[in-house]
Amino acid sequence: MLTGIQSLKGFGIFDEYSRPAGTHDFCDRNIIYGWNYSGKTTLSRLFHALDQRAPHPELAGCRFSLTGSDGTTITEANVAACTKTVRVFNSDFIADSLNWNGGAFRPILLLGEEAKDAQQKIDHFERVISRCAASAANRQRDAQAIDDSLSEAKTAAAKQIKTTLGIVEVFTAAHLSQLLTVISVLDDTVHSLPADKLASDLSLANSSAKDQLPLVHEVKFASGAAAVYGTARALFKQRPASLMSIESLRQQPLVASWVGQGLHLHENTDTCAFCRKRSINRVLEQRVLS
Repeated sequence: MLTGIQSLKGFGIFDEYSRPAGTHDFCDRNIIYGWNYSGKTTLSRLFHALDQRAPHPELAGCRFSLTGSDGTTITEANVAACTKTVRVFNSDFIADSLNWNGGAFRPILLLGEEAKDAQQKIDHFERVISRCAASAANRQRDAQAIDDSLSEAKTAAAKQIKTTLGIVEVFTAAHLSQLLTVISVLDDTVHSLPADKLASDLSLANSSAKDQLPLVHEVKFASGAAAVYGTARALFKQRPASLMSIESLRQQPLVASWVGQGLHLHENTDTCAFCRKRSINRVLEQRVLS
């Protein structure tokens, strides 16, 4: 530990100081006290130079010599290599290491340079948080203003649609929002109506009873369908002569066999190859084959 100050040169009121004989050595903890301007701060800055391993800025050019219990001597020339552990509590330490600012919270005492740095960081981040909170509030107000404007626009648009169409009793902003959800996924190039088609559809939708087309009067004409029906009915009642021929072939198997064998000779002609006169009845031919 330090045992005492041997000499001081240029230290304010200690311009030329040498240790008097009989001066007591320092202890582990020492208190320097005296009247104002008696040199207390000057001496404390000397010991603070040992703590910082560098001369104090306000004591530049001063010379000093201190002794240690191990016989070492510390001067301004070798203070950077000082191995002594020295701590000083003076007005400089209070200014550099104590922070009594508490802002909106209850003030507390922070001791040490690291604690002061921590408080300064806290103050910095509190200012950042305050700016962020103000910015967030502004963004929230902007978003709310946009929502209000959009809501008003939807209400006005719904009212205009209801008035323009004139075919619904109630059409609100809620109905419009539902339609916009559907329309947003549609291809507007396909589903967007041209102006003339829109006008035509609106005219049709808003048409009244007086706008309907006139009724077409009953049209009467003679079609002759009754006479045709009578003729067809009489024909349907007749028994085809071919049925009698088929029945005759059923009763004469040999004749039926002979007719069947000759049918392939008449595939491409309508004239009987035997008599050369009568045309072939294709219906009868099919019945024979079946």
